[in-house]
Amino acid sequence: MFAALRCLELGVRPIILERGKDASARRFDLAPILREGRVIEESNYCFGEGGAGTFSDGKLYTRATKRGPVAKVYEVLVAHGAPERVLTDAHPHIGSNLLPNVVKSMRGSIIAAGGEVRFETKVVDFLLKQEKIHGVVTAAGEDISGDAVILATGHSARDVYRLLAEKKILLEPKPFAVGFRIEHPQPFIDRIQYHLGRAEERPRLLPAARYRLATKIRDRGVHSFCMCPGGVIAPCATAEGEVVTNGWSPSKRDQATANSGIVVELKLEDFKPFAKFGALAGMEFQKSIEQKHCLRLKRCLLLKSAHLKQCCLWRLPNLL
Repeated sequence: MFAALRCLELGVRPIILERGKDASARRFDLAPILREGRVIEESNYCFGEGGAGTFSDGKLYTRATKRGPVAKVYEVLVAHGAPERVLTDAHPHIGSNLLPNVVKSMRGSIIAAGGEVRFETKVVDFLLKQEKIHGVVTAAGEDISGDAVILATGHSARDVYRLLAEKKILLEPKPFAVGFRIEHPQPFIDRIQYHLGRAEERPRLLPAARYRLATKIRDRGVHSFCMCPGGVIAPCATAEGEVVTNGWSPSKRDQATANSGIVVELKLEDFKPFAKFGALAGMEFQKSIEQKHCLRLKRCLLLKSAHLKQCCLWRLPNLL
């Protein structure tokens, strides 16, 4: 969406294709995974208007200073409904309750300036000519051409990566980190970070406390990621039979729990068992981990323990 806004500034008319639904309609597609563990594979936490960001946490903090005008990103978000404090906070945060309206407002600006946004429009093929991509083919059989194509695949559009490999488009394997979400009572984190007594409560003027951890175990880096004070864990699988979690906080960060991703550094040699997939070995490694933990979750549920069922399914799968 930011790319589309930049295109409009340069006098170029963008067309955004979203495989999922608009932000309002997507809310109904999240209910089955929350209540039943059932995934709607084309419209979910990751696929649809604004991608994963629409229903994510909205943390805007970055240590990267060479990737473009960070301040302008904040200004665009504020112009579309984000709270003005993100312009001055050291660790800006919008909040999962505010982000959908920000995203819808950005869509309105894109359309008002001459851009186009299409929902439930899945890309299934590329239009290639003289080793250059000049368009895409949708699941409905429509060819859409343009001067340039941006594939904003995100984390989960594995079919796009497979299509790239099938078309012999150069892909480079890269290491990444993988882990799980850990949840704590927010008062527990407050007491540690603010050095409070066992019976003391956090003063109202202080925000819900956050933390950051980083260490090395053997030759592997291990660190916390996307720490969400006063937030919750959400299931965000995009395919049946997989366990994927994310964390987010509302703008007030006033939930009873906190959570954080705890991830470990991976190396290319970790993907050797999946070498037959070439540059996509890491993706298949990731998929296998998500499927294994789904099986583990099902085994827990088969024990028919009410406590385990509540812990594993409704409080979300943290038994990784």
